[in-house]
Amino acid sequence: MRYRDSVHTLCQLKINGTSLNNCTEYQIKHLKISSKLKDLLILLKDKSPSIKDYQTCIYRKVVRELRELSEKNTLDTASFTTLENKIIKALCYLHFTLDINSTENGLPYVKNLFEDGFSDTLLNPSKLNKSLSTVFRKRSIGIEISDLKRRLSANISFVYWDPSLYSIRSSFSTMNVEGKPVHFLRTACPVLGSSGTPRIDPLFKGYLSSLKATQRHLYVNNLSHDPKSDHRRKKLLRAQVGLEFKRSEKLKELSLDPKYSQKIKLLTLPHDSDFYRQKGAAKNMKPDAFIDEFVKNVDGNLQGFYFPDSIKGQLGRHVREQLNAILKDLFQGKGELTIEDRKIMIQVAYADITKSLLKRWDITHCNITCKDGVDRAMGSLANLQVRLNPETSVEQTIYTLANAATLHHARPPKFSRVVRSLASINRMMEFSKI
Repeated sequence: MRYRDSVHTLCQLKINGTSLNNCTEYQIKHLKISSKLKDLLILLKDKSPSIKDYQTCIYRKVVRELRELSEKNTLDTASFTTLENKIIKALCYLHFTLDINSTENGLPYVKNLFEDGFSDTLLNPSKLNKSLSTVFRKRSIGIEISDLKRRLSANISFVYWDPSLYSIRSSFSTMNVEGKPVHFLRTACPVLGSSGTPRIDPLFKGYLSSLKATQRHLYVNNLSHDPKSDHRRKKLLRAQVGLEFKRSEKLKELSLDPKYSQKIKLLTLPHDSDFYRQKGAAKNMKPDAFIDEFVKNVDGNLQGFYFPDSIKGQLGRHVREQLNAILKDLFQGKGELTIEDRKIMIQVAYADITKSLLKRWDITHCNITCKDGVDRAMGSLANLQVRLNPETSVEQTIYTLANAATLHHARPPKFSRVVRSLASINRMMEFSKI
């Protein structure tokens, strides 16, 4: 990992027309800002820290100090000068949009790992039986799921890994949506607190405040907004039953807050419900009944879905049209659909819904996030990527799927969490060639 690149990006912050990178320590100390903010800026000027320093002295301290400053700024803006407000907002924006995928030659870091068989920094090459780059660079139209599962289960041993990367926010890519660029960010859920009363990370609020009047963020939430659907967590996290709902509810409150409602739009497309898994009453549905049920859930915010009131009704009609088109284009209008067919339809429909709202709301920034934004969320992003551009290569698709898992968790993507995305991507790729 090129740590100095991450810090260097942060150093591009403009202060009185001069980048932090070019400011002297003397200039910073004489700025009319708080001493704590001065200390933070001086710390960020160090462009060549060691791995240990970056982990223990820079990233963690930056986040801690900036979060404290941001929270105080959010609660009491009047106590901060104009310059302090500007710096805090700029740092929050850069915190969520750091380009930590870049190397010194400008190539994506994870792509480099794929090209040399994961032998760069994160993996121990002597324990790698076969180069995973073979898997990630398949030349066939589709992705051989059974082969991918076998290879991802290979004996892989990881060497030193920096925990400070575990939940770093970062810029993932820029994609074209109807001729307009949209910046996609990789971030964990910005709701802090796993028990008691959760709260929105003040850094995320600072990021939203930093957006210009012409910029708008779309948050695609893959957690459930239905407390009753949190049954799977009941056995594993008895003290945290309903945590998905609590997080989703805080995101909803943020999107409705007058201070941020013009900057953020929220939609919840859950990955943990009976309907999403096609279990229970949804298990044996005919195509028409399946489409009716999907539209009912969307219009009524049922089964963990959430959409703003302003688009209900008309969104349901649009979703019905999308589902009928998916049924016709990807399933030849079949009168009977298997459970797997319906699961694929849901996954593709999620991408279509996101695509249409990106355009409708004139979105400039977007993230798709479950809890950590690593496996399921990146699978959703890969589906959207293929839907936006049917010519997307298999290599680029797998790069998207594996980016966060490799870079942030030092592992391949968990197969059980991406297999559904792989199935829907396969279907889209197969029919895009016809």
